[in-house]
Amino acid sequence: MRTSPPTRLFAGPAAAFRVCTLALGLAVLAPSASLGGGVRSAGPDGVEDLIGELAGAGGRAGEIVARGIVDLGPAAVGPLLRALSGSDALSVSLREATGRSLDRLPATLAARHAGSGRLDSAERRELLVGLALLSARGTAADLPTATRLAHPASSEGSPHRDLGRAVEETVGAILARDDRALARVRAMMGEAHPLVRERIVRAVGSARADGGGLAVLGDLLGRYPSLDLCLLCEIASVTAAVGGPYEWSLLHRVRTALDHSDPAVRRAAVSCLGRMEDHEAVSTLVELLDDESEGVRETAAWALERITRRRFGLQRERWSLWIEAEASWWRGEAAELLGMIEHGADAEVIAALAEIAGHRLYRDELSSAVAACLDRAEGAVVRVACSTLQGLASPRAVEPLIGLLDHADAQVRASAHRALRGITGRGLPPDAAAWKSSVTAGARGFASRTVGGLVDED
Repeated sequence: MRTSPPTRLFAGPAAAFRVCTLALGLAVLAPSASLGGGVRSAGPDGVEDLIGELAGAGGRAGEIVARGIVDLGPAAVGPLLRALSGSDALSVSLREATGRSLDRLPATLAARHAGSGRLDSAERRELLVGLALLSARGTAADLPTATRLAHPASSEGSPHRDLGRAVEETVGAILARDDRALARVRAMMGEAHPLVRERIVRAVGSARADGGGLAVLGDLLGRYPSLDLCLLCEIASVTAAVGGPYEWSLLHRVRTALDHSDPAVRRAAVSCLGRMEDHEAVSTLVELLDDESEGVRETAAWALERITRRRFGLQRERWSLWIEAEASWWRGEAAELLGMIEHGADAEVIAALAEIAGHRLYRDELSSAVAACLDRAEGAVVRVACSTLQGLASPRAVEPLIGLLDHADAQVRASAHRALRGITGRGLPPDAAAWKSSVTAGARGFASRTVGGLVDED
């Protein structure tokens, strides 16, 4: 899905298009008084004029391109990069020198405005040019520069809305382009303005909707209290793309937010746990049916119904009785049924599977036992096991079911495919390679806990 970190010469058409999309949505700003000599047209004529100046610039190419791009504004960054990469009027050495100058410009602009108070339109224009360049060409090492460009002042105050939108686009573009960027997110959060932090969180959620992004979002939860609501919203969004099983550390952090003083945060945490179908949180969710907030109560009922597939609504007593009955079944009858699955004859196994299918509170443990039936020789048993796994809907069953997509029995293949679609909600074809690729992409990042800057740098 992602490639290795790019070289720092010129961005391709996709990156340039993202820059244009970012910049064209910004307000038209006044000319810069710092670097530029007056506003040029950001259209083709302005870019062509700048290329013409560069052709005869010699050793002044860096100065000319810096001044010219500030004059042209952020909307011209993409067209300029495309023109530079395809220009026959410039030698290779001149294009390389110009590229190095453009790479240095964002840091120069950030330093120029460090500690500034209220920004005028000309100063914002320069900062937006810097962010547009980083969006097209930046790497992980440029993330701190992006945060400084978004909010150059060290005093209190809010970043301008245009800069906020631009830094979200820029961080997202870098995260999508450079695999090393995700590991730097936590370190950059410490120096970022609180509102810029929120933009960074949104960028992670949109650009890295995978296991790595989810791990970083979970690691940040609770570290910056003002971000908890935003983080929970992004976590809920990413879980839809990733699927389970989820790491215990992530589930634990989300569960901790159930005790938050803000009902909006509690409600968001409940929603997350419902989307992740966290069975270990069921008892706590039942308690939240008496929460003082109506929104929390209603979301808790929704989460319980999603997790258990039971429809008891806001009736706490019915939920409590059901949990007690499930726990009693698990301590007693379940052990006998699991033994029958492992050692019984085909008919006994099918009967045991039918009984197990109705119990979801311990679905992960049950699914692990039922998955052992997928290796049995009798196709009817395997098909019933697939149906049982679909009903339990545990993510732990996904990999064993993928293995059946190459089974010799066409009915078994169809049952496994139907179960996979039911568990994951993904409409992939009955192709094992496609499912393996999807699972690998979704789980990306959980295998390595180095992502997210897990060494404390705060």
